[in-house]
Amino acid sequence: MTIDGVETPILAQATKQAFLYVLNRETGEPVWPVEYREVPKSMIPGEHLAETQPFPTRPA
Repeated sequence: MTIDGVETPILAQATKQAFLYVLNRETGEPVWPVEYREVPKSMIPGEHLAETQPFPTRPA
């Protein structure tokens, strides 16, 4: 993939939620920003979830 005129090796990972994470294969950094958003709490007694989860901002 060409990023800012530089050929960059990437890794793309699709999730079961239909998100696509695209990472620089050499550094592990996201190619596009990843936002951490608040998510609903679980209604299952005793289950503890993270307050935020990552959401890729692109590709859309």
